[in-house]
Amino acid sequence: YYNPAYAGARGVPTVTGIFRSQWMGFEGAPQSGLLSFNSPFLTPRVGIGGVLSMKKIGLNRDFVGSLSYSYELIKLDQVSVRAGIQGSIRSLSIAFDDATPVVGDPSLDNQKVSSIYGNVGAGVYATFAERYYVGFSVPRIYKNTVGIPNVNSDLIAKEAAHFYGTAGGIFPLSEDINLMPAVLIKYVKNAPLDADINVNIDIRQKVTAGLSY
Repeated sequence: YYNPAYAGARGVPTVTGIFRSQWMGFEGAPQSGLLSFNSPFLTPRVGIGGVLSMKKIGLNRDFVGSLSYSYELIKLDQVSVRAGIQGSIRSLSIAFDDATPVVGDPSLDNQKVSSIYGNVGAGVYATFAERYYVGFSVPRIYKNTVGIPNVNSDLIAKEAAHFYGTAGGIFPLSEDINLMPAVLIKYVKNAPLDADINVNIDIRQKVTAGLSY
C-alpha cells in the first residue's frame, strides 16, 4: 500500500484483506477497507501487485485502485534492492443524494458529485541478510487539484505528496523467540512528522504479540 517496490519481495503470492467499521450504529460513521495482492511474475526479480481501497465518512467517498511493478536491481547473497513504480486511479465523491434535503440551501445538491484523478508513484525497498529492511516511497507524486470550487472563489484543494520511510528487522533472542521492531515514518509539507512504531515478539513462528505506538 505504501511502497510499490515491495511487490513480489516476499517471493510468494500474497493476499491481504482489511475492513474497519467505527462507531457502528451511527449514521455516516467511518468505514474503510483494503484488498491487496502481490506476487513474483515470470521471474523472482520481477514483482507485480494491485490494491483496491475505500474510505467512507459522512457523505464523503474515497475509492482508489492501483497497479504496481517492481524489479530487483541488485541481487547478492546478503543484499537485495528493488525499485518499483505505481499507477493509480482515485474517485472522490460527495453523496448529496444520501443527505437529508434542506430547502433553500444552495450548497446542497440532490445528486452525487464525483471526480476521477490519475496519479503515479515510485519507491525503493532493500533487504539485508534476509533479516533487515529499509524502504522509501512516494505513492502519489503528481499534485492533483481536487474538490468543488467555492461559489465565491476559485480556490479549491490540491493533493500533497506524502513521503514514506520504513525500516525494521528480525533480532533472534533465542532459538525459538525473535524480536521484530518496525517503524513507518510519514512526511508531508506543512504538517507534523508522523510515525508508527511497532515491536513484536515472534514465538516459534506460530504466535506473535506486540505493541504499537
